[in-house]
Amino acid sequence: MRILSQIASLQRSGGIEVNTLESVRALTARGHDVHLLYGPDFPGVEGAGMRPDFEAAGVTLHGPFDMASSVRGAPLAVRRSLSAGAYAARLAPDVLWLQRFEQIIWGHAVATRSGTPLVVHLHHPPNLGRALPLLSRGVSRYVAVSEYIRQQYVAAGAPEGLVEVVHNAVPPQLYREGGVPERDAARAALGLPAGTRTALFYGRLAEDKGLETALSAWERLAPGADEAHLVLAGEFLPAPPPGLTARIDRLVAAGTLTLLPAQRDVLPLLHAADLVVFPTIMVEAFGRVALEALMTGRPVLASHNGGVPEVLSGPMSRFLVPTGDAPALAAGLRDLLGWRTTEPELGRQCAAHAHEHFPFAAYTDQIERVLEEAATTRRPRRRRRSVGRGPAATSVPA
Repeated sequence: MRILSQIASLQRSGGIEVNTLESVRALTARGHDVHLLYGPDFPGVEGAGMRPDFEAAGVTLHGPFDMASSVRGAPLAVRRSLSAGAYAARLAPDVLWLQRFEQIIWGHAVATRSGTPLVVHLHHPPNLGRALPLLSRGVSRYVAVSEYIRQQYVAAGAPEGLVEVVHNAVPPQLYREGGVPERDAARAALGLPAGTRTALFYGRLAEDKGLETALSAWERLAPGADEAHLVLAGEFLPAPPPGLTARIDRLVAAGTLTLLPAQRDVLPLLHAADLVVFPTIMVEAFGRVALEALMTGRPVLASHNGGVPEVLSGPMSRFLVPTGDAPALAAGLRDLLGWRTTEPELGRQCAAHAHEHFPFAAYTDQIERVLEEAATTRRPRRRRRSVGRGPAATSVPA
């Protein structure tokens, strides 16, 4: 099957881009011919480029293409899609797999121009308002990353029979379970205190991700430098207010916090930690951070919102805390930082839960099936007398 997908940028800027990489890598490993249209770099984002990762996976890259689209700017978006649509028509894919719903106008135009069935992966809550029922026309299938997201889109007007839940998963070889030896080695490599109980907050360092809540909880806990340590790892996007920066500086000076840059490979960060904090304020479609923590054998204190409870279900639900509740987060930290002594089997239980409920091979099976089923349908191809040439492609043999 020839699969044409797209990505907003080749920068490693968030979970959607990482999930796209992991998914297409798995599909190329199964023998599918995967092509990826990519957009220009995000302004002001310094995320590491993912081109080498896609090329190593055998994915053929084409771009950059302008994928910006909006309901009000639909005519302009359609015009912007002409080069990508012509390019897609020459590739003759079996299916177009769109990764961002906000680019669905662009996706419709490209799919129509190339006569390709359109599958839309729903990684975030609906964001195009009342236009969703209209924009759903012509979509072959939707893939929702959680039941929460499925319900959100159906309520907004997406056809219920076209929206299927396929929970995200992560490749187990990239998020290996780690015990005390792995913890000690990771701390030495990262320059972290060797014998101190350690909590980790990683990803985008922003208030909507719960950074202020995490700092407030840590200040409430008020550990000594030899009692507990908090690691913040990531980029400040947007730039933090001066007051937040001052609080971080005070904790660093007190010896209870380390600030690290974003890491291309987060496994050493996870192995260095005893537990992860994920006190996100924004509603999460799934909660990838929570799953990554569990896979590596770490409990994760996470906000009870969006799709996160679907990750932290059953016995793992004890790790859910009310959104924005710093006292509750501090209480959870107090109870869990010493789990290696009080609950020595907890790490194995976390990893077992992740493997049982979110197996990556089953995730790939489901994505493959949805794409293959959609590929059996065709949509009318829009014929044009002339189409401008698209951007130069970088092709890597699959």
